[in-house]
Amino acid sequence: MKILLAFSEHETALAYRNALRSEGHSVIVCDTGQSCFDTYSRYAQDLHKVKSLKTYKSPFDVTVLDYEIEDMDALELGRQILSLNPKQRIILASANIQETISRVLKEFKTPTQILQKPITSELLMASLEDKGMDMELKKFKTDVGRIKKTIEINEV
Repeated sequence: MKILLAFSEHETALAYRNALRSEGHSVIVCDTGQSCFDTYSRYAQDLHKVKSLKTYKSPFDVTVLDYEIEDMDALELGRQILSLNPKQRIILASANIQETISRVLKEFKTPTQILQKPITSELLMASLEDKGMDMELKKFKTDVGRIKKTIEINEV
């Protein structure tokens, strides 16, 4: 897998990178939100040439964002990445799981997996390789969207 990691804690990011590389994954590490977005933008530069997103292959199989990333709100970073590629799989890592879940449900339109920090390398690898979880999240987000629309209709 090609993985983009954005973590403020440099030593933690390097430990994840080394563990993931030892399993054969290709990993790029960024330590700020802006450097993450710039990196993603460079790798996604050919996206504007694609006529259909159905045929486009994401530059990264997954992007893992530290909720506490320096210099940028992690959800805003996620939205910026998704503005370039709406099909990008994103995982958020957060120490404050309740706040993160609440904000993701309110503000994010894309299914997003959330991992509670501290995260072991084994848990990170298992989460990255669990494509079934990504499919379940997409289904869940669709169901939540339908419920919200039903509530809005009934309130009018």
